Amino acid sequence: MAVWSLGTKFFQALALGIALPMVSYFGFDPKGVNGPDELFALTFLMTIPPMLLYAASVFVIWRFPLSEARLVRLRSAFQRRDARRSSV
Repeated sequence: MAVWSLGTKFFQALALGIALPMVSYFGFDPKGVNGPDELFALTFLMTIPPMLLYAASVFVIWRFPLSEARLVRLRSAFQRRDARRSSV
């Protein structure tokens, strides 16, 4: 759980570190009045890149080689590990 949480926080910080300078590059000012071009840039940068990255992750998950036989082997390995841990 700790590694998962660390990874999540790292990538959220990385996303902000990339997206906020890009939004600023397109003229968005968080303290000022923004026109339609700046709001479009904000909307575009906050929706399209995450959507593309989610689509890429779907492709990776779709191509992940997890067959029924491999799942059975993984489950039996987890059961053996749990049995060893409970006997100690």
